[in-house]
Amino acid sequence: MTAPNFLADSFQIENSEGAVLEHPHDHLFGKVLGLLFVHDCSSSQLTAFLHHTQQFYNRVNGVENKSFTGKRAHNLEVVVIPSPSLDETTLQKWMNNLASPFLQVSPKEGNKLVELITKYPLEEDEVALQIVNWDGSVITRQGLVDVLSKGDSCLMHWQMVRKTEPIAGAEDAPVSVPGSTAAPPSSKTVVGGVAVDLPF
Repeated sequence: MTAPNFLADSFQIENSEGAVLEHPHDHLFGKVLGLLFVHDCSSSQLTAFLHHTQQFYNRVNGVENKSFTGKRAHNLEVVVIPSPSLDETTLQKWMNNLASPFLQVSPKEGNKLVELITKYPLEEDEVALQIVNWDGSVITRQGLVDVLSKGDSCLMHWQMVRKTEPIAGAEDAPVSVPGSTAAPPSSKTVVGGVAVDLPF
């Protein structure tokens, strides 16, 4: 059973090295999603923004040297949304130099990227970290403001208010309790207007 995710359903997702994720739904499932919009890889605004964003991401996910150490659960995923105007080679070089293993929507998505950026309106050349649910609905458009004002505790807040992914077919799946046995079938009869279970 695969849970839906608006990014994995519609876009090709790549890792920080530009390799396509084979199972993006599994990778994004259960995580808080941060959309990092990038218009100009060389802007001083982005450099300052990234400093705080990467430090936060690495702390809360237990990342060292761009690798997950397992010291913390991987609960936050940051996905770079590149401007279609960015040169792919320049973008990939920038991704390679990041201190955090962010994901990215493939720059090859072209017009679909324009639609995605339009869905989350920004000022021209604005850098933003928007925190969203699996269905694309917004938790906050001011992700970095939360990080700077609340510190690492903002991740817990985002986790508390995020929507849980529905899993197709899960509501029909039988539930079993380890160590328990199924109750024997029973029949009902009505005694004095009250339905009574009979153990046979």
